[in-house]
Amino acid sequence: MACQLLVVQEQLEDAEYFLRIIRIKDTRDEMRPNLKAFLSTARSIPDYILEDYNNNFGLGIPLTDASGQRQNRLNHDIFRKEAKNKNNQDALKFIDFFDNEFKNLVNEPVVKFLFEKRNITIHRTGPSVRAEIQANITEKISISESVSVIVRDEAGNIKQQSHTKQNEEEHAQPSESTIKTKWFFEDYPQREVPDVCHSLLEKMKDFVNKIQGKFPIPHTA
Repeated sequence: MACQLLVVQEQLEDAEYFLRIIRIKDTRDEMRPNLKAFLSTARSIPDYILEDYNNNFGLGIPLTDASGQRQNRLNHDIFRKEAKNKNNQDALKFIDFFDNEFKNLVNEPVVKFLFEKRNITIHRTGPSVRAEIQANITEKISISESVSVIVRDEAGNIKQQSHTKQNEEEHAQPSESTIKTKWFFEDYPQREVPDVCHSLLEKMKDFVNKIQGKFPIPHTA
């Protein structure tokens, strides 16, 4: 039996990939599809875990229903029902632990916020983000110095006067501009979008590690 942990790892790596793309995109047309892909990928990780343990505990929950139609997802209710039907006590212990950890996960403010964002982007409309554009301009500045020398006699009359100009010094780089775009969710302006998404991904990794640590799956070739 092939181990599905690799699929979960692939989901985490895919989420990492989309997060890297989000960090460097400057236009809405580039940002929007990659943000949607990230949210969808991150949210699907618990579903992949359930499929993993469906196989591990031998519950045999199929990918298709009785009519041959592919089921959209495996949720904890379906998992628990099948575990009860087969009287699989290990699977029931697992789903109890999974449910408890998942409740803790979704109660995290950043997770709750982005899971809701994912549902809206999938079923209703795209993510509402706004851009802040910062432009930094560096200009070349030249500074010259001069020295004036005046020699007076005892009566205060000017006997000698000289004026010396020093070489110009450049104190800055040639003129150039740097433009950076920062993205924020309209209803979560406290942090930039990539930082919020990074927090979600770290919490998802922690969730996966807790599940796999409590219920390790033997690796098979």
